[in-house]
Amino acid sequence: MNATRLTSIGALVLSLLLYWAAVAPGDPRSYLFPEVIAIAMAILAAAMLVRNWKPSAAKGNAPSSVPWSRLWPAFVIFVAYLLLAQPLGFYLTSWLAFVAISTVYSPAESSIIGAKRCLPASFVFLGILYLVFVLLLQVQTPRGVLF
Repeated sequence: MNATRLTSIGALVLSLLLYWAAVAPGDPRSYLFPEVIAIAMAILAAAMLVRNWKPSAAKGNAPSSVPWSRLWPAFVIFVAYLLLAQPLGFYLTSWLAFVAISTVYSPAESSIIGAKRCLPASFVFLGILYLVFVLLLQVQTPRGVLF
């Protein structure tokens, strides 16, 4: 199974799980945003799956394998994000995850140079995250050390 097909199946399963988690609680009004996001994810994942189900007839488009060695850091960061979101808070954990991903996947030769380059962008990311969730969507985020 090629990487694109595996990605689309994983995204479809994840979107269905997110939709189920959004509709499972009793009050439907408070979970409208996750429902909309889950439905959009499912539509895009299904479209990607349909588009890539048949192998391309063009030569040179051999199915690629999943580059697990490049993906493991992202999986570790994602699991750490899930484990630390409640004790540290949404914003601090999101900022740490952004810095970690930016540093690990930075094309810079040294990860310290990559961290210096991503710090300004990470603070902009944190500001945008705060504006979107607090001011625009007005949803409650997990509380922690920093608001």
